[in-house]
Amino acid sequence: MKKKNIIYLVLIINLFSFSYISFSQENKYFDLKKLKDIKLNHWSYKSLQRIVEDLGIMSPKENNLFKGDDLATRYEVAEAFYRAARTMEIASNLDLRLKDIIKSIDIVDLDDKYKDLVNILINEYGLMLVLEGNKFYGKRKITRYELAYELNNYLNLLQRVVKSKDKNPINKAEQFIDLKNDHWASEAVKNIVNKYQLMKGYPDNTFKGDNTLTRYELASVLYKFIEYVINI
Repeated sequence: MKKKNIIYLVLIINLFSFSYISFSQENKYFDLKKLKDIKLNHWSYKSLQRIVEDLGIMSPKENNLFKGDDLATRYEVAEAFYRAARTMEIASNLDLRLKDIIKSIDIVDLDDKYKDLVNILINEYGLMLVLEGNKFYGKRKITRYELAYELNNYLNLLQRVVKSKDKNPINKAEQFIDLKNDHWASEAVKNIVNKYQLMKGYPDNTFKGDNTLTRYELASVLYKFIEYVINI
C-alpha cells in the first residue's frame, strides 16, 4: 500500500475513533457511485474520493448531485477549510490554530449560520482573511487569486510555527502569461503553485486568477492542502 494511502487510512480510522466529538458527527460521507454527475474518468475524481467519500469534508448540493461546476462562495470555502482543519486535528492531534500570532478581528457582516465558524477560521486559524470594512462578504464568489492569496498567507504563518521544510519547488508559475510581476497576488500565486503546489494553471499557460472557483476546483485544492499539512 502506498504511503499516501496509509496516511489517509490512519486519518479515517482516527476520525471515526473520535466520533464522540460533535464536529466529526457533522461530517457526512457519500459514496461517489451514487452521485449522478460524477464520472470515474473526471479529472477531479481522486480529489472527490478523498474529500467527499473518505473524509466527508464536502457534500453533494442536492438530490445526489455534487454540482461541481457551480461556483463556490466564500462561506462554502470557509466551511470546507474549517472541516478540513478540524478533521486533521481530530485525526492527528495536531493544533493548526495560529491565534497566538494573529490579531483578532471583529467581523461585522456574518450570517448567523456561519458566524461561529468564520470567526474561528479567521481569528484562531488565520485560514481566511477579512475584506474591506472588516467584512467577510460570505455570499460573494471567491476568485482563484483570492484563494491563492489567503492560502499562502496561512501556510507562511504555519510554516513559521512548525518550522517545516519546503517541498522541492517547481518552476511553473513563471510560465503563466497572464500573471504580471506587479500584480497584488503575484507572490502568493508563485508560492501556491511552485512552493506549496496546491494549485495549477491551465494548458494554455495561464492561471486565470480572476476566474471564480468551482466546487471541483475547491475539492482539488482541499485534497492537496490536506496532503501538504499531514506531511509537515
